[in-house]
Amino acid sequence: MADYATIEESRTTAEPRQRLTSAGYTVRSGSPTRYQVRCAGEKRWRRVYVICFSNVGSLFIRTPHGPRYVHEYELA
Repeated sequence: MADYATIEESRTTAEPRQRLTSAGYTVRSGSPTRYQVRCAGEKRWRRVYVICFSNVGSLFIRTPHGPRYVHEYELA
């Protein structure tokens, strides 16, 4: 089962620079998006990243315990 983050709040920021390969796909570490989220019980805002395999993108955040997936409908 996938490990999803419990989102308490979200916001948008200026569009960060994309990190793409020469083929146009995201790098393995992910490409930053304009979204930031705050998880339940935390004060820190975390950047939402996207990683794309084939034509499907997955949103995630980085935490000390490893990556956590984010549902797109929870973003602002």
